[in-house]
Amino acid sequence: MKRQVEYHPAAKEEIYEAIIWYEDKVEGLGLELMFELKQAEHRIIQEPEMWHKYESETRRYLLKRFPYAIIYMIAGKKIQIIAFAHYKRKPGYWEDRV
Repeated sequence: MKRQVEYHPAAKEEIYEAIIWYEDKVEGLGLELMFELKQAEHRIIQEPEMWHKYESETRRYLLKRFPYAIIYMIAGKKIQIIAFAHYKRKPGYWEDRV
């Protein structure tokens, strides 16, 4: 079943800010983050239930190279990306988005 991905507006902003931050640090690193995000999105679409439940009916996909997690929910044929959360900053700050 082909699923659609929806991003919470705040998650889009978090992704944008992270890409800009990494790109400012090392040229090309922001693009590498964007590439890893696209790979993660593809994997989540293919097997959304592969990652264990996290909090409040969400699931968490940990990026391999960068210290971020994609917090998402499965809603029928949709994958809802709730947050793009740094591992060590403000745990659970995104819970009011659920």
